Amino acid sequence: MPERYDISHSRAGRDVIAKQFNQYLGPPPAPLNSLPAPPAGFTGRKREIDELLALLDPSAPKASGGVMVSVVSGMGGVGKSALAVSAANTALERGWFSGALFVNLRGYDPEPLSPEQALSSLLHSLGKRDRDVVDAGSVYRQELTRAASELGGPILVLTDNAGSAAQLEPLLPGPGGHRVLVTSRSGLSALSARRLELRPLSEAKSLEVLASLLNELDDGSPLEHEPEAARSIARACAGLPLALSTCAALIRSVPFPDLDLTGIAASLSSARRLETLDDGHRSINRMLDLTVARLGPEQVRLLTLMNVAPVESVCLGAAAALADLTEDKVRSLATELADAQLLQRSLKERWSLHTLTSDYVRLRVAQPPVEEVLAALIRLMEYYADTARERAPVDEDRHSRDLRSRTGSWFFEEVDNLAEMVRLADALGRTDIAIDLPLELGEALFPHCGIRPGEAMLSIARDNASRTSDRRGEAQASLLLGSHPAAWLEADSAEVNLRHALRLFKKDKDRFGQAIVWADLAQLFTRTGEQRKIIPAFKRALALVEGTGSPLAEDISSLLAEHRRR
Repeated sequence: MPERYDISHSRAGRDVIAKQFNQYLGPPPAPLNSLPAPPAGFTGRKREIDELLALLDPSAPKASGGVMVSVVSGMGGVGKSALAVSAANTALERGWFSGALFVNLRGYDPEPLSPEQALSSLLHSLGKRDRDVVDAGSVYRQELTRAASELGGPILVLTDNAGSAAQLEPLLPGPGGHRVLVTSRSGLSALSARRLELRPLSEAKSLEVLASLLNELDDGSPLEHEPEAARSIARACAGLPLALSTCAALIRSVPFPDLDLTGIAASLSSARRLETLDDGHRSINRMLDLTVARLGPEQVRLLTLMNVAPVESVCLGAAAALADLTEDKVRSLATELADAQLLQRSLKERWSLHTLTSDYVRLRVAQPPVEEVLAALIRLMEYYADTARERAPVDEDRHSRDLRSRTGSWFFEEVDNLAEMVRLADALGRTDIAIDLPLELGEALFPHCGIRPGEAMLSIARDNASRTSDRRGEAQASLLLGSHPAAWLEADSAEVNLRHALRLFKKDKDRFGQAIVWADLAQLFTRTGEQRKIIPAFKRALALVEGTGSPLAEDISSLLAEHRRR
């Protein structure tokens, strides 16, 4: 309590008369911080923490609209709240803000916080205890201004688990340099904000998180004793910190001598995975229940149909065929599902389900009738067969080393799906697709798919052609199985296929087919070093087409002349 005395009216020899002024300044302002404590064991997100802190840094360029909002989005359980709380605490420790407020909006709960309830919570943190506040939004912004003035700087407001932009907008502060940090499963596209989308962790980072959560055990980390089981557990958690936390709690609950990580890994690799990832407190199932409950019937139908398709991801055209909808309609529905973090979208507009979401949809969401699923799968196969027919390289391109630039990127992006469609056609008895699809792709299968996928597709085509007495299809499939240099790594198998094709072409009296086989046998003999067989094979090839004036005859003649000169 400082004191000041005024003795201006005193004179020597007389009593001193003084005026005393007492100035009560009060206690120093109380810290304003309602943030949760940083989560224990938080690790594996250094790059994302750095990116988020860069967004919160007061020295960063200001947003043109005034208040700067940063949104951390991602699927449920991916660690948005932990990341935001860690970054907010770090920002406060660095002195970037004079205080911080926190409110959980429970945006995906059955009863989310209303804007009025959220404002009441924030005002309570600001020391405003009145229950009935008129125009709470204005009072909230005034209190923020007052707090910033008293504390000497702007305030950081962390709004966790926002369900929509409408829920959040009334909570935005007024001017004064305040920052708002938001977490949401949605990207909140209606909100003017800077965004950070949080992706699942890699397997290595998942192991790092799991080890961090278990590092307080007296016997050390059990992960060191069963490393392969630990890796299986990390893979089964599919990069979600929520799942990793549940597994860590399960591991901690078992005394070390009785701990069986291999058993836990086995339960996570089975249909019981989602049950194992539910400890009564944390649950992937309950989290996804709340998200799916907000969907409309069209969204649910698309989600379930995409989940039954035997492919990891689909392009827009394939999704439209699967759902029997226009591409514009599917794009709209898929975008909504991606915004709810039920679908994952790549830069090239490919769509997929996270592996845990896929398990959930298969086990807990009502499935379409079997007839509808079969019709959808047939449409999907026909889409791939038709598109492959349109885009397959024409004859003069089939040997091109620049095949990718000539045929575009579609084939190379879809190669895994094309292989799945051939297997599906085989399983469903669609022999036309099982035969035609690999043959349309032809020689493009080997240089750009690899040997095994190409062999698998062509073997299915050959076997289906044989069963249906499609001799020409069987001959073409056998020729392709034995003709490309990639197949010649197994020379004996390649020769068996070529000679089988030769027999079939002979039965059909197809001289051009026979000539191609003999030319390919000559090339195979060249590779295997069987010198005495090379020129006779070329001669037999040339004899079959000589005088026809075809480009094939010219090619064979040139190859024969080249080998004679050697």
